[in-house]
Amino acid sequence: MKKPMRVVVWGPGGLGTVAIREMAMLPEFQLVGVRAYSDAKHGVDAGTLVDIAPLGVKVTSNVQEALAIECDVVLYTARDLSTFHTDDEIVQLLEAGKNLVTALPYHYMHVTRPPEYVARVEAACKKGNSVFHATGVNPDLVGERLLLSLTGLSNDVRHVKMQENWDCSFLEPETFKVCGYGESVEVAKQSPVVRAISGNFVKQGLAAWAETMGITYDRVTVENDYPLAAKDLSHGSLFVAKGTVCCITTRMCGYLKDQDKPFMTVEVNWAITHESLPPGVEKVQGWVLTIEGRPSIRTVIDIKSDFATGERFIIPGDKRSESGYHAVVATLLKAVPKVMKAPPGILKPLGTPIHWLPDLRNL
Repeated sequence: MKKPMRVVVWGPGGLGTVAIREMAMLPEFQLVGVRAYSDAKHGVDAGTLVDIAPLGVKVTSNVQEALAIECDVVLYTARDLSTFHTDDEIVQLLEAGKNLVTALPYHYMHVTRPPEYVARVEAACKKGNSVFHATGVNPDLVGERLLLSLTGLSNDVRHVKMQENWDCSFLEPETFKVCGYGESVEVAKQSPVVRAISGNFVKQGLAAWAETMGITYDRVTVENDYPLAAKDLSHGSLFVAKGTVCCITTRMCGYLKDQDKPFMTVEVNWAITHESLPPGVEKVQGWVLTIEGRPSIRTVIDIKSDFATGERFIIPGDKRSESGYHAVVATLLKAVPKVMKAPPGILKPLGTPIHWLPDLRNL
């Protein structure tokens, strides 16, 4: 009988909670540890922490205790503050010999981050004989795998757009307020949090396409829009008055030389509810993928717990079971056996084997 893959969850927040719950239902995984950032969680059973049956695994807020746990992989699900504040801790884990899988925006860091940091990660992997891998729904599965695969239906590609449309109503009202929702455009612009977080992920998608296609962008543009509420909206204790910000859009475009239209566009629309998405934007919890070519192709990815009922949460009413988070965790868990078999170093996104290229002789 095959042994289960031993996993430590590093950060039992939104994604970490889902990871713990999922592994409790998957016999191929064994949760062996949880590292929390809050002392209030120290000593609590991991199952109790996420409102399921006790698992016999105690949460620790002590870093050295967590590092001493024998495991095959660490699922690194620390909160993203958009500042790459996790850089040092990731290096620490890799140096300690921990294979690490994360959904944070490190996917194409060899072209999006300073070379000095990439060298630090590579050195840490060498020292610890460990593997580092970033994956997720977007970037990675949607953009670098599904969207790339769809280009296999076209013999020419002129423009590609990956648009993420997300109803963020599962977040706490306080989070919206800090990010500038319910404020004037001028006030919202002073809060860089949403722009920075979304921008870090959008940059990964744009870089992925350039590398995969073997192209160099002549220029890259970044735009931010602040759609305004057409009527008064309320979300818990948050009131969004008509005419104030109800959605934040980040759009990045990559242009080829001598072209007026972008070759690649990556856009995210993070709205307080589906109702507050900009006019003309499809109200899906997921992505709209568009390829302009010969022929042109369009597909929609809509993530829900149940299409028959329209239920969004895996456990109805439990906002910690947001279906999109379950999708992200699925990509992390599926990467675990790949990471365990990989040689020490940075394991780049896995990509897809067949897709369109400007010159098919490069396949």
